[in-house]
Amino acid sequence: MSESDGLTGPMADGAAEYIFSFANTRDAIDAEKKLIAAVIPAGVMPLPVDIGGAGCGICLRVSPRDFDRARMALNGTCRAIYAVMTGTGGRRERVFRPWKP
Repeated sequence: MSESDGLTGPMADGAAEYIFSFANTRDAIDAEKKLIAAVIPAGVMPLPVDIGGAGCGICLRVSPRDFDRARMALNGTCRAIYAVMTGTGGRRERVFRPWKP
């Protein structure tokens, strides 16, 4: 799906995944528990160095299809949200863009 599909919302921006960063480790752990309770798959990972300084060093990543549910479940507990874009034309680079509603 792409913007030409007439979508509005997270899948329309072409993100491969979304990253939620947190002010501290406790917030990251609490957020993971909220997503588990809401049965929303999320991966725990180190905060990418490309967006260093945007959190405690731990982040959660979710797929585009789970993004809206995750955002609602976390309800403002995250410090920042980034859309992860992948390079085009066979390039495997990842680009992190701050997500804005």
